Amino acid sequence: MSTTTPTCLTFDCPVGPAGQPTCTLDNSTKPFCNYCPGNMDGYTSCQTVACTAGTPFHVDNNGDGTWYSAGYNPILPRDSTIPANSNCVYNLKGTFQTDSTLNLTCLISTNVKLTFSSSDGSLSQSVSSSTSVRSLNSVLSKIPDGSITLTSTASDQSFCSIPLSPVPRTTTPTPAPTCLTFDCPVGPAGQPTCTLDNSTKPFCKYCPGNMDGYTSCQTVACTSGTPFQVDSSGNGNWYSAGYNLNSPRSSIVPTNANCVYNLNGTFQTDSTFSLACLTSTNVNLIFSSSDGSFSQSVSSATSVRSLNTLLSMLPDGTITLTSTASDQSFCIIPLNKDSSSAVLDEIPEKKNGFFSWLMGYSESSNLRFD
Repeated sequence: MSTTTPTCLTFDCPVGPAGQPTCTLDNSTKPFCNYCPGNMDGYTSCQTVACTAGTPFHVDNNGDGTWYSAGYNPILPRDSTIPANSNCVYNLKGTFQTDSTLNLTCLISTNVKLTFSSSDGSLSQSVSSSTSVRSLNSVLSKIPDGSITLTSTASDQSFCSIPLSPVPRTTTPTPAPTCLTFDCPVGPAGQPTCTLDNSTKPFCKYCPGNMDGYTSCQTVACTSGTPFQVDSSGNGNWYSAGYNLNSPRSSIVPTNANCVYNLNGTFQTDSTFSLACLTSTNVNLIFSSSDGSFSQSVSSATSVRSLNTLLSMLPDGTITLTSTASDQSFCIIPLNKDSSSAVLDEIPEKKNGFFSWLMGYSESSNLRFD
């Protein structure tokens, strides 16, 4: 007579989560139900209570389940018998509480012991048949993801049942970003110094020079159009990306930078500027007119006079920093609004003679200011 290979076709298993198989074959090709309620045994189609060294406690769609003592008879509970020498461990997932329908009569005799333990083993608490709902809930609250262990020294015709419902995990909500956490420089009178963007991220509206409002003006911004801000006197410092305010020598221009800064007005610089970041070939600095018709790169050797001549030719222009590799260096250009910009705006119209030669430009827009 041939032996029929066990299959899941012979198993009537409870429905599990959507899309998940209710029955599976184990490594020995034995079928078992994946989602028995509470601590019932999947190998018996959830008809008897499991007793292993780590049975997972399953809950229904509402997160509820009932824990039963080993040997529980769901058809005739009074006929339930806890087997001798039981050592059953049930793993909880989450934090649970019980209610007044719990039954701990299996603990009336000294044959059976029930212990609740924390997941790390630091807490272990036995209960008795007289343990109250309040006391048991107090124990359960202390063992999130803990375990319930039933042991017996002799068989005992009795049973215990503990209905368990989940307690929502208490998590500290992440406070919504707010301008209260931002220390921003003072802006124009009557204007807010901090604002939330469309993603509710706070940023300072009036960082000096080209500093980044999203970092409370502590780092240099690098976007495709960062506005260059000035103080009430019309002054501001332009820094290369990666500039370290606290330790300038530690400044590093990041690799593949492409930062564009928009000027509002016409500016001049002074002899304290530094273009040391242009010493290597990793970093490039370009000054462009607002309409894009004029674009000029500078070098580390560019003089104050040449740079000021260039700046005078691009009112409302842009400064663009690009890099091909990271470079431990920095550039700084103090910029002051030029009150004589109205006169300087006429300079590009003068295209010949000694004056043109003195200002350092020719008829070609492909100038160099080295």
